Amino acid sequence: MTPAEILKTQMKKSWGKFSDDELYRVFCLLIEQIEALEKQNKSLKKEVQTMQENSESHLKSELEQIELLKSHAKRDAIKIIQETEKISKVMIEQAICDVEKIMEETALFEQQQLQIKDELIDFLNTKVDDIRNCFGKS
Repeated sequence: MTPAEILKTQMKKSWGKFSDDELYRVFCLLIEQIEALEKQNKSLKKEVQTMQENSESHLKSELEQIELLKSHAKRDAIKIIQETEKISKVMIEQAICDVEKIMEETALFEQQQLQIKDELIDFLNTKVDDIRNCFGKS
């Protein structure tokens, strides 16, 4: 037997002990309790619905924030890549200029070395001629 059936059986036994007025008041109290519970139920449903809406709104807001952060991160990454490309281009251009300058300086140095070599050969040839002339005159 369920608790409800046990209560029903006990109520039938003691039903006759109560007057119609008392039973009417009990039923009125029960109706008031039912109405209060229905109001409480409605209130709780509204509260749950509000909580769900707030939760959904909060999640939506967080998702929007994540999307915004993603777009900012993407934009920042693109800027970094562009700046890196600019810096790389400048560095490559500078390296090319440095290599060209070194090549020019090397060519100038080689030219100076050849000129010094030619001057040294000319000087040595004049000394050889001077020595020959000294031996040739004696």
